[in-house]
Amino acid sequence: MRSKYFIGFCVLLFHVFASATAANILSLIEVLEPDQQIWYDALFKGLIGRGHTLTVVSGNARPTKSSHITQIHLDEIAKTLRQNNSPKLFSNTWLSPFEQLFYWYDRQMKICQSVLSSDGLQELIELAPSQSEEQQPYDLILYDATYGPSCLLLLTELFKNVPIVGVSASQITPDLLSVARGSQVQPATVPHFLTAHSENMNFFVRLHNTIIYAMGDFFRKYVVTSVQEAMLAKSEWLKEAQIKPKLENIIERIKVVLVNSHPSIDYVHSLPPNVVEVGGLQFDNFNRAVSVDIQTFIDNSKGVFVITISDVESPHVIETVTQTVDKFPEYGFIWGAEKGSLPAVGSRANLFVGKWLKRSVVLAQHKVRALITTGSHMEIQEAVYHGVPVIAISHGLDNIAQHAQDLGFGIKVDLRVDPGMLTNAIQVLTSDGNFSEIAKSRQLAFRIRPQHPLDTALWWIEHVIANPIETGYIFSQAVAETSFFVLHSLDVMAVFAFTFAMFLINSYIVFKQLKESCKPKKQTENSVKTISSNRKPKKAERNKKKSE
Repeated sequence: MRSKYFIGFCVLLFHVFASATAANILSLIEVLEPDQQIWYDALFKGLIGRGHTLTVVSGNARPTKSSHITQIHLDEIAKTLRQNNSPKLFSNTWLSPFEQLFYWYDRQMKICQSVLSSDGLQELIELAPSQSEEQQPYDLILYDATYGPSCLLLLTELFKNVPIVGVSASQITPDLLSVARGSQVQPATVPHFLTAHSENMNFFVRLHNTIIYAMGDFFRKYVVTSVQEAMLAKSEWLKEAQIKPKLENIIERIKVVLVNSHPSIDYVHSLPPNVVEVGGLQFDNFNRAVSVDIQTFIDNSKGVFVITISDVESPHVIETVTQTVDKFPEYGFIWGAEKGSLPAVGSRANLFVGKWLKRSVVLAQHKVRALITTGSHMEIQEAVYHGVPVIAISHGLDNIAQHAQDLGFGIKVDLRVDPGMLTNAIQVLTSDGNFSEIAKSRQLAFRIRPQHPLDTALWWIEHVIANPIETGYIFSQAVAETSFFVLHSLDVMAVFAFTFAMFLINSYIVFKQLKESCKPKKQTENSVKTISSNRKPKKAERNKKKSE
């Protein structure tokens, strides 16, 4: 009996402690890709497990059974994206970097417009405290920092003085670094994510890369941010709430940025302490069994290739892949897609087509030889986590596919140039074990860490909640306030360059004067020689006459 009372007392004490440390968190996420939603679900699940409650404002409407999550749907975002993608004119993978840059920021401004026209915005405004209220309803704001100073970031002005933690399920982007104080871009060593450059860039490639970074910075500062602030200023709902958001007033509240990247598979950045890499927090290290039909298919194959190419790809790509499948009857191919969405695939003994449920579970099978993908960041990350090489089908300007090839665990193929490249890539992977060895090595580098990335992310979030002021000391204020010109000591180098240029100019002037001063002397010597040479014949003639 006493033991029951003791256990009940412990449970009561735990709930009291949890309620004392639990926080109300507001999450602002504009739009997510399906695989990025897995990353956020893992983060939200971890926060709920710690006793926190979440209010999720997003353009993705997903049913949830958790009583700790309240959703506010920004309904117009999905409509805008469908209308924006319908013309197929600005399809990211087929554009030059400059056109992609325009599309990237034009998309952000359209999303901002859809946020302001969504009914969910009114619900968000109603959650904000009035001007007379000092108590804030939230202890922390989680904000998707992938797109930098987006519309939802400006809306955090509704909840003044609430600390902000930036999160991103994507790779590190210049826009993300623009809201992380003390960070800086590195165009000389890190290719822009909209290019297909490798890390070893010559002068002309670095020049091209730097111009793209500069154009992106110009668009972000002087076009996107200004347009978004103007949009918010015209919103009737925000006028009634007496809110006039300004970006410079909000950046200081961003304490930490958590990003889904890791130096073992992503480009290495010189990051300040307030940018924390927590790549792979969605993986839980549990080995789960696949379905019976998939397991039977794998057991009857010499090896398995996993395909994650969706039905939105061109018919030419899908046809090339299916023709390649026919060339390797001894290997099995698992294609994760709706069977009805790939009518050209048909029925093949070595091809399993099914609705994609657990891609990571299939990649964990030991018979998997490679992942055939179009090269999204999350897919490459899953492949490395399971030590599987990658065949990345490129469209010419795929930064992730190029980086996988540069690191040695992937092969980049462009089916537009040569449809046979996919066949050659499969032959190389099945005959050359070096790709698998590098993938396994990258797997170890990605997995071995002091603590699980989810625990790291949760620690930083709770640290900001408990110490919002102190977390503002972990970046360099000098770097944040210094211009690019001074930060890279370009003014100092300009002094050396000017001094050296003056030295060359003065040296040229001095040598020129010396040359001119020596010129008359040579002429005098030549004239003397000429006179003396003329005198000698005359003297000889006189001597001859005397002798006669």
